[in-house]
Amino acid sequence: LCVQDLREEGFSTSQMSDSRALALIHLWEGFVEQNTGQWFYPLETTLEVDGSGSNLLQLSVPIIRVDELRINDSDAVVPASQYVVYDRRGPGEDDRPNPRIKIKSAAGSEATNFYQVVGGSLASTLYGTLYGIMFRRGERNQRVTGVFGYVEATNTAPLLIKHAVAKLIALNSSRLGVGGATMLAGPVSKEVTDHHSFTYSERMLTTATLTGDPEVDRILVRYRRPLVIKAPYGEIL
Repeated sequence: LCVQDLREEGFSTSQMSDSRALALIHLWEGFVEQNTGQWFYPLETTLEVDGSGSNLLQLSVPIIRVDELRINDSDAVVPASQYVVYDRRGPGEDDRPNPRIKIKSAAGSEATNFYQVVGGSLASTLYGTLYGIMFRRGERNQRVTGVFGYVEATNTAPLLIKHAVAKLIALNSSRLGVGGATMLAGPVSKEVTDHHSFTYSERMLTTATLTGDPEVDRILVRYRRPLVIKAPYGEIL
């Protein structure tokens, strides 16, 4: 979200200066990131992930691009031809809710060929089973270097996230020193504006548990970081 986006939503400079708008954008974007466990821009970084004990490595943030994969505490880079990256962001084929990397089937002779391809130090740290090559169970023993973030195919934040941030700003734009109040204090039960009074139903109040606004709450839940569940063996589907 940028200052111009707020201007297009009807926030005039008399209501909110550019510096004030920018400060509120940073505040509420941080709030959304904290409460979804996601970031909504491309970030180049290295993720250290717990091994799953299977040939599937699930990540908690969407994949934009994988540059290097190092597995099972090895410093050797696994050839990209040996694994599949689930990084689709298109309509009907969207891997963002379930980002993962899968080592291709490599049992028996295929496993031997895999060892020969990756060679040396990596081969000594891998192990094969009836299921093929595995991401060995462990803590932060798998390293994935690349670009990550919950973004659209255009590498921009989802429109619903922008809408949620803009709405949070609209609902919390007054300065605290001049009568403003944050919705984080709890749901608003009554609102008076332009001499009109609105009292919200108890049902509406009970559905707004985080921000005080049911729509924003639903958006945050929709984009919340998935739980990563590790299986004792085999493949996680």
